[in-house]
Amino acid sequence: MSVLCFNNAIEEIEVGIPSLGFRMLQELADEGYEQAQLHVGCAYLLGHMSHSKGKYKVQKNIKSAIKYLYHAAKQGNKDALHNLKEIRKNTPLDDYVTQERT
Repeated sequence: MSVLCFNNAIEEIEVGIPSLGFRMLQELADEGYEQAQLHVGCAYLLGHMSHSKGKYKVQKNIKSAIKYLYHAAKQGNKDALHNLKEIRKNTPLDDYVTQERT
């Protein structure tokens, strides 16, 4: 987990093979690299990752977004914490199902 690996992943997204760069970024996030967690979490939240040459689209996934943003926030990332607060504030709870115990 290093800044160099992170920079290589971002560079791959911008000028190389974006899917490879995103996989590299996700691996760094899974290994606990805070900046990668923030980027991956935001990508899943927004459905894309913006970069200097445009956008790399990913499938929106709120659960994955929360997972990665939560891990970044636990490490003190204020941007991740802000995004989690916005998710909480803006996410309707009507799709949650509760079940009675029998």
